[in-house]
Amino acid sequence: MASLMQTRIYKKKIKTTLFRQKVCQMIAQMLENGFSLQEIMQFFSKLPHEFGYFGEKILAELGQGASVPVAFQAVDFSQNLLLQLQLAEIHGDLAETLSVMAETLALQQKQSQALKKVLAYPLLLVGFLVVILLVLKFFLLPQLMSSGDLDSPLLQVVEQLPNIVLAVVAGLALVFLIGKFILQKKTAIVRTNFLARLPFAGQLYQIYITALFSREFGKLFKFGIDLRQIYELMAQQDLHPLMQELALKGQLAATNGEELITTLASEKFFQPELVMMIQTGEMKGKLGDELLYFSRYLWQRLVEKIEGSLKWIQPIVFLSVALMIVFLYAALLLPMYGNGLEGF
Repeated sequence: MASLMQTRIYKKKIKTTLFRQKVCQMIAQMLENGFSLQEIMQFFSKLPHEFGYFGEKILAELGQGASVPVAFQAVDFSQNLLLQLQLAEIHGDLAETLSVMAETLALQQKQSQALKKVLAYPLLLVGFLVVILLVLKFFLLPQLMSSGDLDSPLLQVVEQLPNIVLAVVAGLALVFLIGKFILQKKTAIVRTNFLARLPFAGQLYQIYITALFSREFGKLFKFGIDLRQIYELMAQQDLHPLMQELALKGQLAATNGEELITTLASEKFFQPELVMMIQTGEMKGKLGDELLYFSRYLWQRLVEKIEGSLKWIQPIVFLSVALMIVFLYAALLLPMYGNGLEGF
């Protein structure tokens, strides 16, 4: 029973962003120092706790002849990470790919911690405000309104606030589920176009997609793989539906004599600078390098935008809570002062 409990704990731990960042970084460093992936996993399997469990799982998959992305899929790595591993098998730079994956996961971990830190105190205030609303609704307001002296529209609104909040949350959840259901029936390109048009978040998504495309295609171009081969490879994989559909669309365009830049320029979810980068890269014969540098620039830009956004979350939550408290005070005190003034 203890062994089963430990296995469940290890399964949970190896799914965390922090663990995956550490393991990718360690594998990349050991690969650069001459270890093979098999040797690295054998080393991991000797370690205690989640590292040992991770090594054993990967070793078992590799022992059955599984490829690297299939082996990592067995430990629930995301599709984006698996796609990078699949492309690494093509261009052969697994150590660099894992190093980039570690940096990306470290960034996700950093942003997650920053978001938790920013929201911790405001969420505590929101919870406190919810408690106040419930006390008012079920204890104080019934007594005040039963006397008839404090009957007012504001108090009636306060009494219904928990119901209003619940209805709003339920409505938003319903809209989200309906939207998700509808989008799931659309193609990956249609879904991406929709997400890229969302206010604010759409711009971040555009930067992310463009950076991912630039990095992966840039690596392949740099290693001498031509566009026709890239399209074939992307079309065959099923780990990333968007890249697969782009490849199929590119193959169709290539048969009609169109160029890469024509296909990409028609997609609205890429950053407009991508077209210019491809033009200059093709002219100089350094398309792979241009795309890789552009990808690094975009990742830095994405980090800056996310960090800038986090700075606004806490003040907005604070302001919302403050306005709610002022409203509650007004709802409770104005009727009292109104009744007091009527006595003069």
